[in-house]
Amino acid sequence: GNDLYGTNRAIALSSWSTSVSYDNIRVSDVQGNTLYATDFSDAEEYQQHWSATGGSWDINGGRLNQTSSTMQGECNVCRIQCSEDYTLELDATKQSGNEGFLVVFNYEDPDNFIWWNLGGWTNSQHAIEQCIGGSKRTLTTLGGSLTTGKTYHLRIVKSGNDLYCYMDN
Repeated sequence: GNDLYGTNRAIALSSWSTSVSYDNIRVSDVQGNTLYATDFSDAEEYQQHWSATGGSWDINGGRLNQTSSTMQGECNVCRIQCSEDYTLELDATKQSGNEGFLVVFNYEDPDNFIWWNLGGWTNSQHAIEQCIGGSKRTLTTLGGSLTTGKTYHLRIVKSGNDLYCYMDN
């Protein structure tokens, strides 16, 4: 359904008018047990778990790269089963472009998801946005920008109805 915090949803990665690289993804449960982890060094593992809905994705240098600067929110979806409460951690680097990263969680399909938009609105703010039935709304915003070439450690903690998003702790 269209609930905000559904269970057994996928995670996904994306960008908006920006070339980005992702690495060192780890999803863990509340006890700290790893549910899924990848450093994108194994092409077969990548093909087994990930599926792109658009953009130009490749694995190069042990990183997942989205090289299209025209892509606008199409996702690379990792079909893993997340428990109701979990932590998603990853490293993200903006390579070039006008915006930043889109870290997607509670992904059901292209019309139903939540994403953490970092460097949005021409790299001027960060936000958490929810899309239900194809209609997107902003839940919260915070001013901020991303530096091209800098790797950021991102962490999303989902606990009950609470979300905590951390950039470099």
